[in-house]
Amino acid sequence: MVSNPSLWQSIDLRKLIRKTTPFAKSSAFADWYWTFPRDATSVYNLLCKYASGSLKHLRINITIDKELQAFINDRCTQLDSLEFETDGGKNENTLSYLPCKLRHLNLALSPATKWHPLSVEFVSPFKHLQLVSLRYLRINYDLCTCLTEAGHLRVMKLDSCNWQILPSEFRLISEQLSELTELNLISCHFPSPSCIYGIIHHVSSKCKLLSKFELDQPFIMGYQRIGLSHRLDGILEAIGNWRTTLTSLKLSATVGLTLDGLITVTSLMSNLKEMSLVSCTDITNGFIEIINKNLKYLTFLDISGCRRVTDKGLRYLRHHGCLEELHVYGCTCLSEDALLMTIKSLVGVRIVTLPGWRGYDVCADLLQAQRPRLKVKFW
Repeated sequence: MVSNPSLWQSIDLRKLIRKTTPFAKSSAFADWYWTFPRDATSVYNLLCKYASGSLKHLRINITIDKELQAFINDRCTQLDSLEFETDGGKNENTLSYLPCKLRHLNLALSPATKWHPLSVEFVSPFKHLQLVSLRYLRINYDLCTCLTEAGHLRVMKLDSCNWQILPSEFRLISEQLSELTELNLISCHFPSPSCIYGIIHHVSSKCKLLSKFELDQPFIMGYQRIGLSHRLDGILEAIGNWRTTLTSLKLSATVGLTLDGLITVTSLMSNLKEMSLVSCTDITNGFIEIINKNLKYLTFLDISGCRRVTDKGLRYLRHHGCLEELHVYGCTCLSEDALLMTIKSLVGVRIVTLPGWRGYDVCADLLQAQRPRLKVKFW
């Protein structure tokens, strides 16, 4: 264990602050929102004590200001990964002093201000950025250009962001995403269904190396939570362009999924290993039959919340030779007998999530008795 702070390469400043402030001794609510000092002086003192030129990973949790950015840039010359959670302050922010050598960047607002996305600007583009994770931010053309201009971005994760880029603008941005291998769009707000289709279409035509794609609970401004029923088959068709590279596909809480669309995408992706259809209300027994028939190498399947799946659908999985994880939480139409028979037949399964605790406790006890190494969960 290295005790000399000058040799440290990784610091989670949030943990240090929790130990040095009285707020961490209060309730869980206070611990979530107030575990960091609000004055910059305290943060500067902690950075002066623990940060050094050899520091490569830093996690920090305070209000953004230019003085702190400049301090990090000057002090942490070798900084490679920065996780920056903030409450955003009262005004718009310009992140002009963040180190341009960063390879991993994680920016997030605190949950207290998630319905007021923060606008950020970068004075100069990042030259080596490979992973970017943005939460509760406005995504505009200038922001994306600074993040992708170098053309080395491999992972892009957008969580609860407000998408403000036109399809024509994103077409230009997608030219720089040739090395992208993972794209996650989680609970993002889009101006229209056609905007989502444009994003997927441009990404599928330019990003030939994509291996993981997630579209989770998209929101359409001015519509209900999901408004994709007339576009979803087109999105699945575009996803089919990754037939040789995609190994993980997650379409959680997406309405409008049709059997024909699923047949199209699964018939093209025989190498798919992970699939998540959490809370997709259109999933029925027929979908499970298609998944079992076309995805022979699937190791992970999550159909939690798909309440229309019954024992008949579960039987289709009994002879799947590769399945290692099966999650059916919230599938309350499944009986204990069907679960026992299916899991008993799946000799390779290691982790299973049951529909719930009530009514399935006997099933859990029997599974543990028959297969002690099986990990059984209820959520």
